[in-house]
Amino acid sequence: MEQVEIFGRLALAFGIGLMIGIERGWQTRDMQAGMRALGVRTFALIGLLGGILGITGQLTDDVVTALGAIGLVGFIAVIYVTGLKHEAGRGATTEIAAILTFTLGIVAVRGDMAVAAAAAVVIAATLGIKRRLHGWIGQIESDEITAAIKLLVISVVILPVLPNQGYGPGGAVNPYVLWWIVVAIAALSFAAYAAIRLLGEKAGSAAVGLLGGLVSSTATTIAFARFALAHPPLARAAAGSIALAGAVMFVRALVLTGILYRPTVEALWLPLIAASLTSVAIAGLLHLGPKQKKKSDGALGLKATADIGTGLKFVAAFVVIALATEYARQYFGAQGAIAASALGGLVDVDATNATMARLGASGAVSVAEVATAVIIAAAVNSVAKGVYAVAIAGRAFMPLSALVFLPPLAVAAIAFAIERNL
Repeated sequence: MEQVEIFGRLALAFGIGLMIGIERGWQTRDMQAGMRALGVRTFALIGLLGGILGITGQLTDDVVTALGAIGLVGFIAVIYVTGLKHEAGRGATTEIAAILTFTLGIVAVRGDMAVAAAAAVVIAATLGIKRRLHGWIGQIESDEITAAIKLLVISVVILPVLPNQGYGPGGAVNPYVLWWIVVAIAALSFAAYAAIRLLGEKAGSAAVGLLGGLVSSTATTIAFARFALAHPPLARAAAGSIALAGAVMFVRALVLTGILYRPTVEALWLPLIAASLTSVAIAGLLHLGPKQKKKSDGALGLKATADIGTGLKFVAAFVVIALATEYARQYFGAQGAIAASALGGLVDVDATNATMARLGASGAVSVAEVATAVIIAAAVNSVAKGVYAVAIAGRAFMPLSALVFLPPLAVAAIAFAIERNL
């Protein structure tokens, strides 16, 4: 290591300690001078000490660095225990920050300088938002913790260990993909609650509707229908979010099919874009409709949930439909593939559209047949989502469901007929 580089790394170690020390000093600025055992200068020197011991261990033996680290931790432990005698129940944030500063001093001289600097900034930022964090924690409800833990278990613990490969005829049953659907529905259920609580009824539900449409419009519909059942005052906003998810679905179908088989764009752009714009208009009508009186979260009955049960029921239906679709494709050729697009639309459109586009690219079916299958899948998917929404949210949701799904279908059908006759 060149001399100039050594000085630069030591300067970074010192600067890391200085930055964290300034933050700690600002937090304890009301204390009398000399009462702070770990002040700005101490933190700066701790960072520099880490850098010096890091280089010393590199030039001699890492035992030197290890002994220095043990000594520092012991010194800080003594400071903490002594502080407890004067202030019972005090936290250990400053002491932990000092140990991290020493560690980053070592990283600064022996590792990636950018990583050390970035970590120091993150630590200082985290220390600086103490009051905001405590205020946020004070607002968390027990059902929010429970829902978040459930979501983490099914997504972080269970999902990664499932095999990501197809089983059965045509590999139609993929455990990873099936469980991902459960995770998506649960995540959207939780996201809808969180977004509405943080951003408000209209902005929050609209944001989740748009993002949910990128993931799965069917999963989004199920999640918001369940949300509307649990929170009737928000049924209108939930329907608007379902409409936005549908708008995204129509555009997504056009983009995906066009990427895999470009000739279909000319046949599909008019009906799919027209249907998407209609859904956006309906979403605007629902979200920007008559203003309601501002209600608190308690008045709205908001309750966080990660809806796993609904996802499992949907996956069971998905497996049955996926197998039926695969058999139809295998035994009935092109006509079976078009018929299968209707079955595929009962759960989602992406798999059906991708399959039809690949068949078109291989010459197995014509452009017109691909376009017809895509429109059929979108139409069946919209009707199916309308049925799902009413089945989950109840008959009271039927007028909203009809408003969300029927006009885009009518517009798409008219546009498709016009396009074919041009």
